[in-house]
Amino acid sequence: FRRAVLARAGCFFSSLLGLALGEDHEVGVRVGFDLDGLPTELRAACEALPADARRADLAAADAALEASRAAQAQARAGYLPSLDLTSGLAAVTTDPGVGRFATWNIAAVLSMPIWEGGARDGLMRERAAAVAQAEVGVESARRASTLEARHAQRVRTSAEAVLTAAREARDLAREQDRLTRRSYEIGRATSLDLVVSAAALRSTELNVALRELEWVQAGLDLFLSTAECKK
Repeated sequence: FRRAVLARAGCFFSSLLGLALGEDHEVGVRVGFDLDGLPTELRAACEALPADARRADLAAADAALEASRAAQAQARAGYLPSLDLTSGLAAVTTDPGVGRFATWNIAAVLSMPIWEGGARDGLMRERAAAVAQAEVGVESARRASTLEARHAQRVRTSAEAVLTAAREARDLAREQDRLTRRSYEIGRATSLDLVVSAAALRSTELNVALRELEWVQAGLDLFLSTAECKK
């Protein structure tokens, strides 16, 4: 049962890895993959982020906030006066004489913005709203990242507990099946008892295989919540 379930789950984990790498097709997992080796294959394609590094979505949100603040500062600079320097050089020529530079003018122009019909004020409000929106985006991305990591950790812990309980139930079913077979050998159990105990054992084995898949999937989700996958 375990091999059959693992074989059927190959396509699922292939698609999962493909999505993690940004592909629209199955990636990296063979049809007859090894369940225990799947985390190793995934870590070969993805790398856990260092402690001082940030996820790509958080870094993108921070970059968007910095760009919004820079645009706001640019709009605010429109209220500042500007100083322009101009220079002009005039020359005359005479025939048959040589040419001479007659005048050379240098002027400094100080421009003070007073009123432009409210265009600058509207631009300032627009840029301030963009900054506020970017700040909300950063906070939202941070909360989503924290919640995703905590949720993945809780799912992993829960899956591990369920897997432990399933394995204990399987061990009990194995012992029950062994005792039933022994009772049948000494004439204290019927063939129906053998069928029932064998069916119960196969059911618990299938349940363990399914719980192992959930446990591995939870581990992959936990790893991918703080990892970076590159093509």
